[in-house]
Amino acid sequence: KSILFLLFDLNLNNTTHSCKFNGIAFGLRYNAKSFPLTRRAAIAHLLAEDYPKARLYLDRCLSMNSGNAFCHALKGVVLILTGEAPGGEELLGKSYAMLSAHQLRTVERIARKIVRKPIHDGTRANTVNEFLLDRFLKDLKTRAPKSGGL
Repeated sequence: KSILFLLFDLNLNNTTHSCKFNGIAFGLRYNAKSFPLTRRAAIAHLLAEDYPKARLYLDRCLSMNSGNAFCHALKGVVLILTGEAPGGEELLGKSYAMLSAHQLRTVERIARKIVRKPIHDGTRANTVNEFLLDRFLKDLKTRAPKSGGL
């Protein structure tokens, strides 16, 4: 429930973005080893299209909990969006079958929000990677059995 709240909250306006980032940063300053806060920071940066920081936070999450399929899936999304499609597809493909229904919806919503963001300046520099992510997720959704492992 809290991840979906974060997704909703980050869409309201730029003030909410900055407040949410400040709140997460404040929490991490006093509890740097908090897995939920680190994961929230990764999602916030992913939604803000700050992929290097999102990857940094996801790497921290995975160092705290290396078997977390949700973080592996999110890192796969980041890798695809940064042009490392083969590695991202492999990571996302392995973790996809292990995600709960809630986590699946969250990954799909994050991808949809990134892919469908409005174009303000008439161009999008990352359209190819966004297209690859969208196609890969749709393909996974049609053929993914509910089994597998990392």
